[in-house]
Amino acid sequence: WLLAIGIILMLPQFVIVWLFWTKSMSYNAPGAACAYDFPPYIPWIRLSFDVTINIIFLVIFHNVAIKQYHQIGNRCWKKLHSDGLWYMLSVVRSNILYAFIVTFHLFGDSSEPIYLVDCKSSSQ
Repeated sequence: WLLAIGIILMLPQFVIVWLFWTKSMSYNAPGAACAYDFPPYIPWIRLSFDVTINIIFLVIFHNVAIKQYHQIGNRCWKKLHSDGLWYMLSVVRSNILYAFIVTFHLFGDSSEPIYLVDCKSSSQ
């Protein structure tokens, strides 16, 4: 059932690819060799998809780690719960930060490629 939920939650990611492909425009800019422009709603759509799936898996992970800790009582499960919680919250924080950077063009023409940094940092 977890795999099915994961697949269903990942399907909307193709909407983001389609939006980038159909609604964005690439160009050369002095400050960025290859920049692209897209509507300001795209980062928020992507953020909603990313945060939703991250929060759902955070809750599932949290429940499993707590249940195992109570059943087994091993300090390892407590540490895993604590570290996993901080990691997942950091991923969500990263998604929100990058959405703000891209939406408000905080790095000028170089703001849009920030999504590559977000994808890379979130998947580590």
